[in-house]
Amino acid sequence: MPLFIKEGINMGDFDQIEYINEYNKSHYDNISIRVPKGTKQEWKSEAQRRGLSLAELITRAIDAFCNPKPKS
Repeated sequence: MPLFIKEGINMGDFDQIEYINEYNKSHYDNISIRVPKGTKQEWKSEAQRRGLSLAELITRAIDAFCNPKPKS
C-alpha cells in the first residue's frame, strides 16, 4: 500500500488550504472594520514594537476597553 493512502483516505485528494479555511471558519469569528488611510500601518507598527500581531493588539485593546481593571 502506498504511503499516502492510510485508512481509506487518499492523501493525494487532500486539500490543505480548504482544510485550514474550514477549520478557521468553524473556530473563529471574522470581523472587518474600516479605518482612515494610514491607521492600519500605525497600528501594525505599534503591534510590531510590542511583539504582537495586529489582530492580537486589537483584541487586547478591545478586551481592556470592555473589561477595565478596577482602580485600587
